[in-house]
Amino acid sequence: MSNILSLCIRNGGIKNYGATQNTIKTLPRWTNEDLAPIPTDDRGTEISSAVAVTIVTMVCLVLKNSVGSGPLLSDYSYYTDSEIITVTLANIIFYGLGTVGLVDNGYDALQALGKGISFASQGKFKLPELPPKEEMPFGIGQGELSGTVVAGFSRLLSVDTGKSCVLFRNGRFNTNVILTFFVTFFD
Repeated sequence: MSNILSLCIRNGGIKNYGATQNTIKTLPRWTNEDLAPIPTDDRGTEISSAVAVTIVTMVCLVLKNSVGSGPLLSDYSYYTDSEIITVTLANIIFYGLGTVGLVDNGYDALQALGKGISFASQGKFKLPELPPKEEMPFGIGQGELSGTVVAGFSRLLSVDTGKSCVLFRNGRFNTNVILTFFVTFFD
């Protein structure tokens, strides 16, 4: 190090050392006002619906005692009457959730299938016509119910790294940053 400094003194390079420090601009300070405002949307509804569907599904599977074998695939001969009622209710709720999801997303396909069967049978076999999507209760057929659940799952499971970095730098932590920290360092 002493050789390098003595060479810098001899060739005059030491005179310029640190001379450009005055030209460095200060780094911008990030404040909470610099962040984009929190959008007004249905975050609470989306997340709570995703959590509710998960809890109901898990309760149904645990009541059925069939995680891995599938509902309705076991022998009921060793169940008591109350267990049969519990298992049957769990199956009805479990398959009801799946049916609502399928009808919500596939309502147009069901309408087309009914019209196709009527057309193919040349009017001999006529299915009752389904009501328009706009008249269905709870927005079924328009993808609102299942769309809310899917949006909630995407909010729970995805991470916006850019926003997380800005929040982390400002000392504001969101749950994904905290969970990632604990999983990474305490696992």
